[in-house]
Amino acid sequence: MKNILKLSLAALGVFIFQSCDDYLDVNEDPNNPLVSQISPDKSLTGSQALTYNRLSDRMNRLGTTMSGQWGGNVVSLGAALSDETGFQISSTFYDDIWEHLYLRTANFTDIINYQDEKDWNNYKAVAYVMRSFYLQYIVDLYGDAPYTEMHLRNENFAAAYDDDFEVYKNLILDLDKAIALIANASPESVQIGGDDAIFQGNMTKWAQFAQTVKLRLALRGSSSNVAAESSYFTTILNSDFTGVTFLSEAVTINPGYSNESSDKQNYFYSRYGKGIDGSAADFATTPVASKFLVDFMLDNADGVNDGVDDARLQAIYAPTTPIAYFGIEQNLPFSSVPSGQGLNLLAQGQGLLVSATQDGIIMTEAEARLLQAEFMLTTNPGIAQTMFENAITSSYTYLGITGGAVAYIAQVNTIAGLGWTGSNTDKMEAIITQKWLANGGINGIESWIEFTRTGYPSVPVPADVAEPTHPKRLLYPQSEILANANNVPSQTKATAFSSGPFWAN
Repeated sequence: MKNILKLSLAALGVFIFQSCDDYLDVNEDPNNPLVSQISPDKSLTGSQALTYNRLSDRMNRLGTTMSGQWGGNVVSLGAALSDETGFQISSTFYDDIWEHLYLRTANFTDIINYQDEKDWNNYKAVAYVMRSFYLQYIVDLYGDAPYTEMHLRNENFAAAYDDDFEVYKNLILDLDKAIALIANASPESVQIGGDDAIFQGNMTKWAQFAQTVKLRLALRGSSSNVAAESSYFTTILNSDFTGVTFLSEAVTINPGYSNESSDKQNYFYSRYGKGIDGSAADFATTPVASKFLVDFMLDNADGVNDGVDDARLQAIYAPTTPIAYFGIEQNLPFSSVPSGQGLNLLAQGQGLLVSATQDGIIMTEAEARLLQAEFMLTTNPGIAQTMFENAITSSYTYLGITGGAVAYIAQVNTIAGLGWTGSNTDKMEAIITQKWLANGGINGIESWIEFTRTGYPSVPVPADVAEPTHPKRLLYPQSEILANANNVPSQTKATAFSSGPFWAN
C-alpha cells in the first residue's frame, strides 16, 4: 500500500506542483506524462490522499477557529491564529483552499474523462463522488465558481463562473451519475482494490456515501430563502431518498500511514501531533481550547453549572496542572490571560491525535447520522431521535470514551438546543450543535458552514473585532483575480460579511 501511495504521488507530481497562479494549466512535458494520461488505478490513491490533506489541516483549522472552538496560544506564540480570530479576511486569507481544491479535484476529472480499451466505470463513480464532495466546499465557502469550464487547462485559461445554485444542481447530477454507474456496473468493469484508500473497492459503501453527500447538498440547498431554489432541493428531499441506504459509519482514509518519515504520517497528525523523532509538530502548540468551548462543554453555555460535563472535552484537550480546563477568549492578547493560568492544548495519544498511523477522517459517522436525523426530523421523528443519539455515541466512541455517551444523552435530553426529549428543546438546534461538537478539530470547516446556515450554536464574535457578525464566506484569491480578472466577481472585505452562498442569503 505504501508503494501504491508513493507511485500515485509521483505520478501526480507533474500536476500538483504547477504554479497556483492558474489552476487550469498543466505543462506538457514529453518526458513526463500528464495526469490525464495516467490510468485511474495509478492516480486514485494519491488523489484521495492529497484532497484529505487539505481538508484535515487548513480547512479544519479555519473552520474550527471560525466556529468558536479554537483560540490561539497567545501565551507561547503571541499572535497565534490572530488573523482567523480577528476576521482579517482578504484575497490572500486562506487562498490556498480555492487553489488546492481546484488543483486536486482536477485529478478526479481526469479519472472521469480517462478513456482506453478498459471499462473504468467503478473508478469514474468514485471520482464523481469525491469531486462532488470537495466542490461543494467551493460553493459553500465562495459562492459562484467555475464548473462547466473547470479543469480545461491549456484549452481555456480563463474559466467562466457558474451561478452557485447551478453548481449545486450539477453536483447532484454528478452524484446521480455515480450512483447509476455503481448500480449498472458490468462484469467487465475494472475492479477497485487496494488503490482505493477509503473503502478498498467496496462499491456498496461508495453508493451509500454518494447518497449521503447528495443528502447534504439537498438539505443545505433547501435552506435558501429564494422559493425556486429551496423548492428545487425540497423536491429532491421528498422524492429521491425513498428506500435509500445512507452511510452508517465514518468515511476514513489510510493509504498506508506510518512513522517511517514525516511524509508518510497521517497528515493531520504530522501537523498537530509529533514528528518521527517524538518532537512537537509545527502546529502542535498553536490551537488551544476557546473560552466559549470550555464554558459550553462544562456549563452548557447557560452560565449555570447544571452538572452536565461533556467528557469529550477531556479527550480532546490536555488538562493543566492541577487538573483544570481554561479556555482563551478569541482574539484577546497575552496580557488578558490571568497570571498562572495554563491553556489547554490538543491532547496527545488520545482523542484526535492517537498516532502517526491513525486513519484520516473525511466524514465522521456523527455527521452522517445527524444529516439523516435532520432529514427525518418531520417525516419520522422516532428514527430521527435514534440517529441523533447514535451520532453522539459514535462521537464518544471515536474519541475513545467508553460508556460516557449513555449518561451524557440522559443528562442533556431536557436541555434546550442540546438534547432531544425536553418539551422546550429545539431539535434542529440540537442536531447542529451536536454536529458542531462532533466535528470540531476533525472537520471544522463543516462547523463553520453549518453555523453560517443555521446560526447554531450561538457563537460570540471574538473580542475587539469591528464587525458585528461572523463572515459568511471567503473572498476569491488574489491568484484568481490576477489570472481570471474578466470573470471573477468583484468583491471587497465587506462582501465576506454581507453575502454568502445562495443558501445563506
